[in-house]
Amino acid sequence: MSGPSASRFVARTAFQSIARPTSLTRCSPSLCRPLSQTPSRRADDAPTTKAGSELLSSLYGAPNPPAAKPSAPAASSASAVGPTDSSMMNLFRSTLGKDEQKRTPGGLGSGKEGFGEIKEEALDALEPFHLHIYSHKHNTHVTMSKPDRGAIVSMSCGNIGFKKSRRKHFDAAYQLTAYVFERLRFAGWDKKINRIELVLRGFGQGRDAGVKCLMSPEGAVWRQKVVRVADSTRLKFGGSRSKNPRRLWGLLEHTGPFVRPVVLVLVLIQELAVEVINPLFLLTAKPVVYLVNLSERDYVRKKNKHLPKIAEWIKENAAGDPIIPISVAYEERLSRFETEEESLEEQKKVGADSALPKLVIQMRKSLDLGSFFTTGTDEVRQWTLRNGTKAPGAAGVIHTDFEKTFIQALVYNFSVLKELGDESEVKAKGKVMTKGKD
Repeated sequence: MSGPSASRFVARTAFQSIARPTSLTRCSPSLCRPLSQTPSRRADDAPTTKAGSELLSSLYGAPNPPAAKPSAPAASSASAVGPTDSSMMNLFRSTLGKDEQKRTPGGLGSGKEGFGEIKEEALDALEPFHLHIYSHKHNTHVTMSKPDRGAIVSMSCGNIGFKKSRRKHFDAAYQLTAYVFERLRFAGWDKKINRIELVLRGFGQGRDAGVKCLMSPEGAVWRQKVVRVADSTRLKFGGSRSKNPRRLWGLLEHTGPFVRPVVLVLVLIQELAVEVINPLFLLTAKPVVYLVNLSERDYVRKKNKHLPKIAEWIKENAAGDPIIPISVAYEERLSRFETEEESLEEQKKVGADSALPKLVIQMRKSLDLGSFFTTGTDEVRQWTLRNGTKAPGAAGVIHTDFEKTFIQALVYNFSVLKELGDESEVKAKGKVMTKGKD
C-alpha cells in the first residue's frame, strides 16, 4: 500500500474509532489475545506480551494501560476504550512517516490543526448513508439504508388521494419523505447520520424532485447532510430488441452552496448522448458567456478596478469562456431613441459603441450557430442552424417536408449576385453550382 493510500486508510480507521466507542467485540481482535465476552471477566485479566503492551499503550495514549476498577465489569471497561487525539497524533506520526508529515504546511507537528485536516479527509472518505426515493405509477417508496446497504427504515404509500397529474408523484414523495425523516429523528438517527446520498428513480426529466422531497420542515436538518444526488432512472431507446444501452447514471456532488455535476457516466453511443443529456437541462453542460455589468461612466472610459480580478477568476476557473463588459444603463438609454440613426449619433457623441451586436455575435459563436438566407420577390429571411449542418438539415429548418424530399440545391456566391445584380444574370454567366445532399 502506497504512502498516501496508507495514510488515508489509517486516518479513516482512526476517525471511525474516535467517532464512536469501540465495543468489546470489535476491540478484541486488536488485542494480544481475544477477550471473553462474559461480563464477569475484566479486560485487564488478559495476559499481555511486549507487542500487546505497545499496542495498548498506543491505544490508551499512556505508557501502561490503566488498571480497571475491581468492581467494574468487562463490558463497561471495554466501552471506555477509545484513542485520544494525542495518542492518534503519535500513531499518525509513526505510521505516515516524514514524507506524509510534509504534506501540509504545518505537518503533523502542528497539533490539532494537522489532526483536523486528517480528520476532515477521513470524513470525506466515509461511505454515506443512502436515501432511496422511488416513484412508481401507483406507489412511492422511501428507504434509508446504512453504508453497508442494511435498511434502517423502508416505507411506501399509494398515490391515491393526490391530484391526478405529474405532481402527484412529487406530493406523495414529499409527504412520505417528511414522515420518514420524523421517524428517524425520533429514533435518534439524526445524530448518527452525517452524510447522505440521495438516489431518485421514476420522477421523469429534470432534477427538481430531489429539492421538493427535502423542502419539508422535517427535512431541514437532513438536507444539509446530502453530499451526492444520483438518478437510477432507466432510459429506454428503441424496441425490446434494441442493442442500444439503456442506462444513464447522473452523479452530482454537493460542494457548499453549489451543486455541480462531477461524474456523468454515459454508456451510450455518440449519437444518443445529446439526445439523453438535453432533456436533463444541465446548466453546467451548456456554454457560458460572462457579462460584466459596469456603470455607464466606467463603460465609456473602459476602466474598472474589479474587471481584472473578474477576468483572472474566469481564466482560472473557466478557461476559454468569453467575457464581455456591458453597461445595462447605457444600453437602456440607447433603446429609448426612436430610430437607429439617433442611437448611432448618440454613440458617436459619447464615444462608446453598443455592446449588443458583439454580445449577439459571441453568443451565436458559443452556441455554434450559423445562418442562411432565403430570398423572394418581396422579402429576404434569415434562418438559424447549427454549424456543420448539411443541406437537407438546413432545408428541414424551413419545413420538415423539405428535409425528407430534398434532392439538390443551386448555390452561387453573394458577391457574384451583387456584381451582376440579378439571379438570371448569374445563371446566364454560368456562376451557379449544383450541390447534392452531402
